[in-house]
Amino acid sequence: MKNDWCTNPQNGWALQYIQNPANERVAFRYDLSRSFQVKLQIINKDKEVVRLLVDELQPAGAFMVTWALRNDKGDRVKNGFYRAQFFIHGTLNVKVTFR
Repeated sequence: MKNDWCTNPQNGWALQYIQNPANERVAFRYDLSRSFQVKLQIINKDKEVVRLLVDELQPAGAFMVTWALRNDKGDRVKNGFYRAQFFIHGTLNVKVTFR
């Protein structure tokens, strides 16, 4: 299992992703020091969005989101490389690649 933190203390957020392993699910934990417009999405190697996990204004606090390796239609995604993109107020802050 891999646990990685991406932090930006000056802007008030931190993101951790946990592969459990990626052949089952991937969990994302993030902390917000204040209210932010948050978007968390999964894209494929062709940069197409396969799953939108979060797209909303969220208050300060700790959040956990799990991706069960399914697309927005509910179908299991094919094996391959995927990337999580974490946006704060429309700005891409973190890109995480996993398999």
